[in-house]
Amino acid sequence: AAAPNDAGAASPLDQATRASDNVAVVTAETGVLRRLPSIGRSTKLTGEIDRLAWPIYLTAAEAAAAPRLRLAHVAAVSVMPEASRLTVFVDGRDVGTFPVATNGNLRVVELTLPAGALHAGWNAVRVEAEQRHRVECSTASTYELWTEIDRARSGLVFPAAFAPERRALADLADLSPDDTGRIRLRLVTGQDPEPARLARMVRLAQAMALAAGWLDPVVQVTRAPTAGPGVDVLIGAQARAAVPSTAGLAPDVVALVDDPDPTRLTLAVPDDAAALDRVIEQFAAVARDPSGSPDGRAARLALGGVAVSGGERHTFAELGAGSSQFAGRLFRTAVDLRLPADFYAADYAKVDLKLSGGYAPGLDRSSRLTIRVNGRQIAGAPLNAHDGETFSDRLVRLPLSAFRPGRNRLEIEASVPAADDKVCDPSLQIDGSKRFLFVDHSEIAFPTFARAARLPDLAATGAGVFSALGEGLRPKIWAPHPDGRTLSAIATLLTRVAVAEGRVDVPEVAYRNPPTDEPSAWVIGAFADLPATVAGAVGLETVAVHDAWTRRPDRVSQTGDDAADPLMRRASVLRLAADAEEFDPIVTGSLQFRPVSSGSGSGADLVADWRRSMESPWSPTAFVRDAGARVSRAFGPLVGLSTPVAPFAPRASTGVVVAQALSPAGGVWTLTTAASAAALADGVETLTEADRWNGLTGDVVAWDKVDEKLETGDGKPRAFFMTAAASPINLRLVAAGWVGDHPLVFAMLLLLSAGLLGFATARLLPHLGPRP
Repeated sequence: AAAPNDAGAASPLDQATRASDNVAVVTAETGVLRRLPSIGRSTKLTGEIDRLAWPIYLTAAEAAAAPRLRLAHVAAVSVMPEASRLTVFVDGRDVGTFPVATNGNLRVVELTLPAGALHAGWNAVRVEAEQRHRVECSTASTYELWTEIDRARSGLVFPAAFAPERRALADLADLSPDDTGRIRLRLVTGQDPEPARLARMVRLAQAMALAAGWLDPVVQVTRAPTAGPGVDVLIGAQARAAVPSTAGLAPDVVALVDDPDPTRLTLAVPDDAAALDRVIEQFAAVARDPSGSPDGRAARLALGGVAVSGGERHTFAELGAGSSQFAGRLFRTAVDLRLPADFYAADYAKVDLKLSGGYAPGLDRSSRLTIRVNGRQIAGAPLNAHDGETFSDRLVRLPLSAFRPGRNRLEIEASVPAADDKVCDPSLQIDGSKRFLFVDHSEIAFPTFARAARLPDLAATGAGVFSALGEGLRPKIWAPHPDGRTLSAIATLLTRVAVAEGRVDVPEVAYRNPPTDEPSAWVIGAFADLPATVAGAVGLETVAVHDAWTRRPDRVSQTGDDAADPLMRRASVLRLAADAEEFDPIVTGSLQFRPVSSGSGSGADLVADWRRSMESPWSPTAFVRDAGARVSRAFGPLVGLSTPVAPFAPRASTGVVVAQALSPAGGVWTLTTAASAAALADGVETLTEADRWNGLTGDVVAWDKVDEKLETGDGKPRAFFMTAAASPINLRLVAAGWVGDHPLVFAMLLLLSAGLLGFATARLLPHLGPRP
């Protein structure tokens, strides 16, 4: 702790604890709260420096009302409040600073925003955190620092009787999310929709999500409006008749009906196909040209990642990362990028990162710059010049294979410890000298991308690659049992894919099982409604699935209060796991422990498995076995061979499974399934949450409800599906990428070619030249 101040002197501690005059700590939360929207990441600010940014839409009436901004937050007990603060910006303008909460207690603050700070349309609200540790000054201690904003209690606050006056279709973006940060979009039909009508309804849901900036909406297909947060989309006269405010509307009228509750809206649209297409086009126009301030429009368009098509460069200022002079120990900044769904990630080119900035003299020799992509360290450089350094356009080359289709997160980290850290003086924590400089005209340059779908790949699937496939290979949606829960799961999945892709697209839908000779198919349904051939076609162990999901009643999907209460849902999941796997949920719920099976294999099998796991990967036996597997994976799809892959076997606690595999007919099959239709709808809702959706990878993904994490698998053969017109440049890039993915196979081909050339030369030479 710092020493007491001398009389009349203002220490750095006194100065650091002051908040802006327009900031007040509140104990009674009054007024109408419009919550902050989902931004596709956690609302936890971590480390010594971090930021969160929200694009927020306001109607003209809301902008004129000058609402207050409420931020409810809690910080780790290790955070030093005297040296830690949150700063709020609106459209790049500093509108208030305040110290973070102390001792792990929740604090609610409200900022009175300056007149004219908010505009009708989109606005950019950014919160930046600067945090220091109470007692530690090591680089490792910075990972203990965090401040989390409670999204359920944070947002814009309006007077109790305020009317937002939401009237235009663009005002749909003004809808407040529920307390989980998600939007509930209910498609009310009055009757069960046939496949063509369902496809039109899903296209409407996709257009609404893209226009309103909803990253991960939950879509429900229902016969009647329901209570609770969200938007009821009344499609057709039968659905309108159930709501008094829309019952008298003409059949061709499109109406947005406001509600005093900021979390509710009603949209009435006609059921006629041509009229519905016109409504979809109106929403598409809103998405293409959002209104608002320049910063707000830029933030809206960058939501979910800045789109990158290849062969282009961007400064970090364009990507949303600003310049910074950093006085801590571990600097971090990050940007989100959205790459094409048919981007082929392989080492046929490099990404050029040109950094501008500098670092101070006298830093520890362990100081280092680190680059991460999607959480993986892929490049770095030392920062150990004794006299410091100022650099411009320092080139760091990143492997293209580190990126993937869809959303990517690029992080720049600079570890800059110094000798002062050993003293750990609180006054230096508050007002220390600058150690690292990052300049936002640093840029990243992408090469021309190879464009081809390499499937199975659930990352590409989640990014929308199916829409780029040819007509004969593009999969239909097959629903063996089209009840309301299954149709809701289909609508939620397809809307989430459209948001990731950035455009409206719905494939053909059929209400039956696919024929076995179908080239490509996406089957969505409960496991009990599927024939064994569908599960086997995508590599699921059908007997194990049956044992795991049918030996007990499905009690995870609850109704009533239990379904809405996350704690009750979690308790239900643990009870299910305890019944299925016979362990104590009170203990293992926190330890995430699973009983380990001793296995049923013979002693010889166990010895062989043990010997294989212990052998060196460079041993002749392992080399030959690995080479054979690589050759099979590389050429198997071309010559009709298949590599044996252990089938995936879910557990009783597995909520939903997405599996994908090549089909014998030359396409790709995808299956999304769960124990029941109710479990399928719940599992898809969980899977499509923005953070988890970005975790889709490999050829099989399963959500475990006990461990609350994604399990992924990979290893099935892959094949290329061309998505663009054939061109020499694209074919060359794809070929170069294939060589980079299979260097051992390429080396074997070179050796084989050299051997054949030598053999042919040896046979030919005796027949050349003069003969006796």
